[in-house]
Amino acid sequence: MDRKPSDIIPVKKHKIKPTIKQIMALKYINEGMSKRQAMIKAGYSPYVAERPTDRLMNAQGTKVALASMASELENSGLTITYMAGKFKEWMDATKIQTSHTEPDYTVPDYDTQIKAFDRWMKLKGYDKEINKTGMKRQLTVTEFVTGEKVESEE
Repeated sequence: MDRKPSDIIPVKKHKIKPTIKQIMALKYINEGMSKRQAMIKAGYSPYVAERPTDRLMNAQGTKVALASMASELENSGLTITYMAGKFKEWMDATKIQTSHTEPDYTVPDYDTQIKAFDRWMKLKGYDKEINKTGMKRQLTVTEFVTGEKVESEE
């Protein structure tokens, strides 16, 4: 019977903890900074901050920190089902319209609905697909009529 040393001697698994720099970088990212800016502000060198996905987001300490945050949120009741319900509530938001001469009535709260839609678009990543004019791509009349892409003559 072949045994490995790890079978005989119990091997302690070290609990991986996020570093102070990782925690600070995550904090700054959560405040809206880009990953690169957050890493530099947290104390990483600009060279290391050039590859934030490799050097920060794929680091074991960062993964542990994000997993613990996710479990804390879920334990407090912020589940995907709950958040989906919230988005539905925001998209269906109404407000009471009051008047001195007429009875109060309910109207759609378009400001809240638009903000919820914008947040949903950002969450899904659709906001990055649309350029500043609001169009994905311009079509020529020929492309629209025939459905064939026309090469530009530039």
